[in-house]
Amino acid sequence: MKGLNQLKLGRGPVVAQTLLATLFVLFLSSLYGLFDVHMRLTDAAAINPTEQVLMVYHLLEATLLGICLFLALIIDRLHYYMNEIRRLKNKLEDYEFHIQKGGALRS
Repeated sequence: MKGLNQLKLGRGPVVAQTLLATLFVLFLSSLYGLFDVHMRLTDAAAINPTEQVLMVYHLLEATLLGICLFLALIIDRLHYYMNEIRRLKNKLEDYEFHIQKGGALRS
């Protein structure tokens, strides 16, 4: 958790966004290659084994990149929610402390 916090401070968000944008472009390129091979397979009368291998390769590449992007999104949201829970917990502790002391509440 601390490592992820340190990564997201300073230049971390810029690096993470650049990396995710690059992975997304590679994902789109892989999908384009997959559809290109698929169109060649549907247009051709005979099925070429090389085209099949290319299609499976692009499908595997697109799947792995898609999973990586999805996991990065899930990890980012999980980190955000964990920070939010910690912030709310600290706020609740401050509130309970002020209630016990009988002091005025600040928002």
